[in-house]
Amino acid sequence: MTLALIYDKLVRPDTTGIHCEAALRSLGVAFTHYEPLALDANKRLQFRAWRDLPKADLYLQIDDDMAYPAPGVGALKAYWCIDVHRMDHLVGGPLTRWEKLKGFDRVFSAQRDMANTLKVPWLPLAYDPNLLHPIAGMPKVWDWCFVGSLNSRRRVAAVAALKAVFPNAFVGQAYGAEMNRIYNQSRLIANISYSNDVNMRFFEAQGTGTPLLSSRPGNGEDELFEGVVYFETIDDLIERAAALFQDPAELVAAGGRQLRRVSGHHTYVQRMRSLLETCGVPLPPGA
Repeated sequence: MTLALIYDKLVRPDTTGIHCEAALRSLGVAFTHYEPLALDANKRLQFRAWRDLPKADLYLQIDDDMAYPAPGVGALKAYWCIDVHRMDHLVGGPLTRWEKLKGFDRVFSAQRDMANTLKVPWLPLAYDPNLLHPIAGMPKVWDWCFVGSLNSRRRVAAVAALKAVFPNAFVGQAYGAEMNRIYNQSRLIANISYSNDVNMRFFEAQGTGTPLLSSRPGNGEDELFEGVVYFETIDDLIERAAALFQDPAELVAAGGRQLRRVSGHHTYVQRMRSLLETCGVPLPPGA
């Protein structure tokens, strides 16, 4: 069975599709990556209208947040719908995710609540242990870190409150090896979910062995993880961080428990294996 993997990486080079591509290679699954967008002579983004789309038995679209429709082909089409908190919006056009998913035969939701709404399989996010992993001997430079965007009032308030009490912190964007280094250099990783998403930070942070302290999204996290420390309010955030810092042995133990769980259950290799099996795609022997 032939597979065409569809996602754009011009807008966001760190998009989920690159991790799915690496996972498919690890599984030994042959595929062709089709890029649906291109830059014209004036460096403007344009939809390629499926020109040169290769023939395949399965077309797998990894959500990249861009507004282009499903390919109009007769073969099996699958869509991993990731940013389900943005069902009404896609970048670059009026198309919504509600409309887009109607063009696919199989749809998977990255969040449990939308999986229930759509009555489709729940396929949570994951992480790539080749990118995010413990670094032996890495000194702890930061008491805590938040790697991400301060794109909500709740995040701004929580980060400001935590930094007022524990100022030795890294707050900002980082990707790939730099993100892995910052997580390993931190004693504690903070996560403040946007909406009620079990976001990618849940998986990537825990994959480094540094313990995660997170807000509770209430969206299936107890089915996914073991050992995550949750906070409910900003005062609770400060108290739980302080308690962990006062018990270094428990801090290390919590990180170990979290790492064992995510490394055993939540890698992109495991996600791609599950998706392909659901779509009836035979995997190579030993995959």
